[in-house]
Amino acid sequence: MTTSSGLDQQPPIIQNNITLAKPTISYNGEYSLPYKYSEPDVLKELKEYVDATYSEHYVNPKDNVQVMDLMLSSDCATDFCRGSAIKYLCRYGKKAGKNRKDLLKAAHYLLFLLSFEKEN
Repeated sequence: MTTSSGLDQQPPIIQNNITLAKPTISYNGEYSLPYKYSEPDVLKELKEYVDATYSEHYVNPKDNVQVMDLMLSSDCATDFCRGSAIKYLCRYGKKAGKNRKDLLKAAHYLLFLLSFEKEN
């Protein structure tokens, strides 16, 4: 569909008779979704958190081996990640108030699980 300004407009995204979102035109002319809950900002924060783990104590700088590599080699990475994600979700709100870092840690373990699913 074309608007009076001549710009193509995408129809709204509708699921089960509920309008979920109306795509908008971004500055570069591509269609984008009007995120309601700042998901791109949260994903950026999560990426920054994950990137920081590569420079912390989680990686051996000599050979780039992570604890997760050991878990994968012993065939227990999926269970380890599932349990760790649950642990951090259960701990959220109980240690140092609503500790946002617990949510980032849980999300990091969920990213590992998603990565493992993709490989299978």
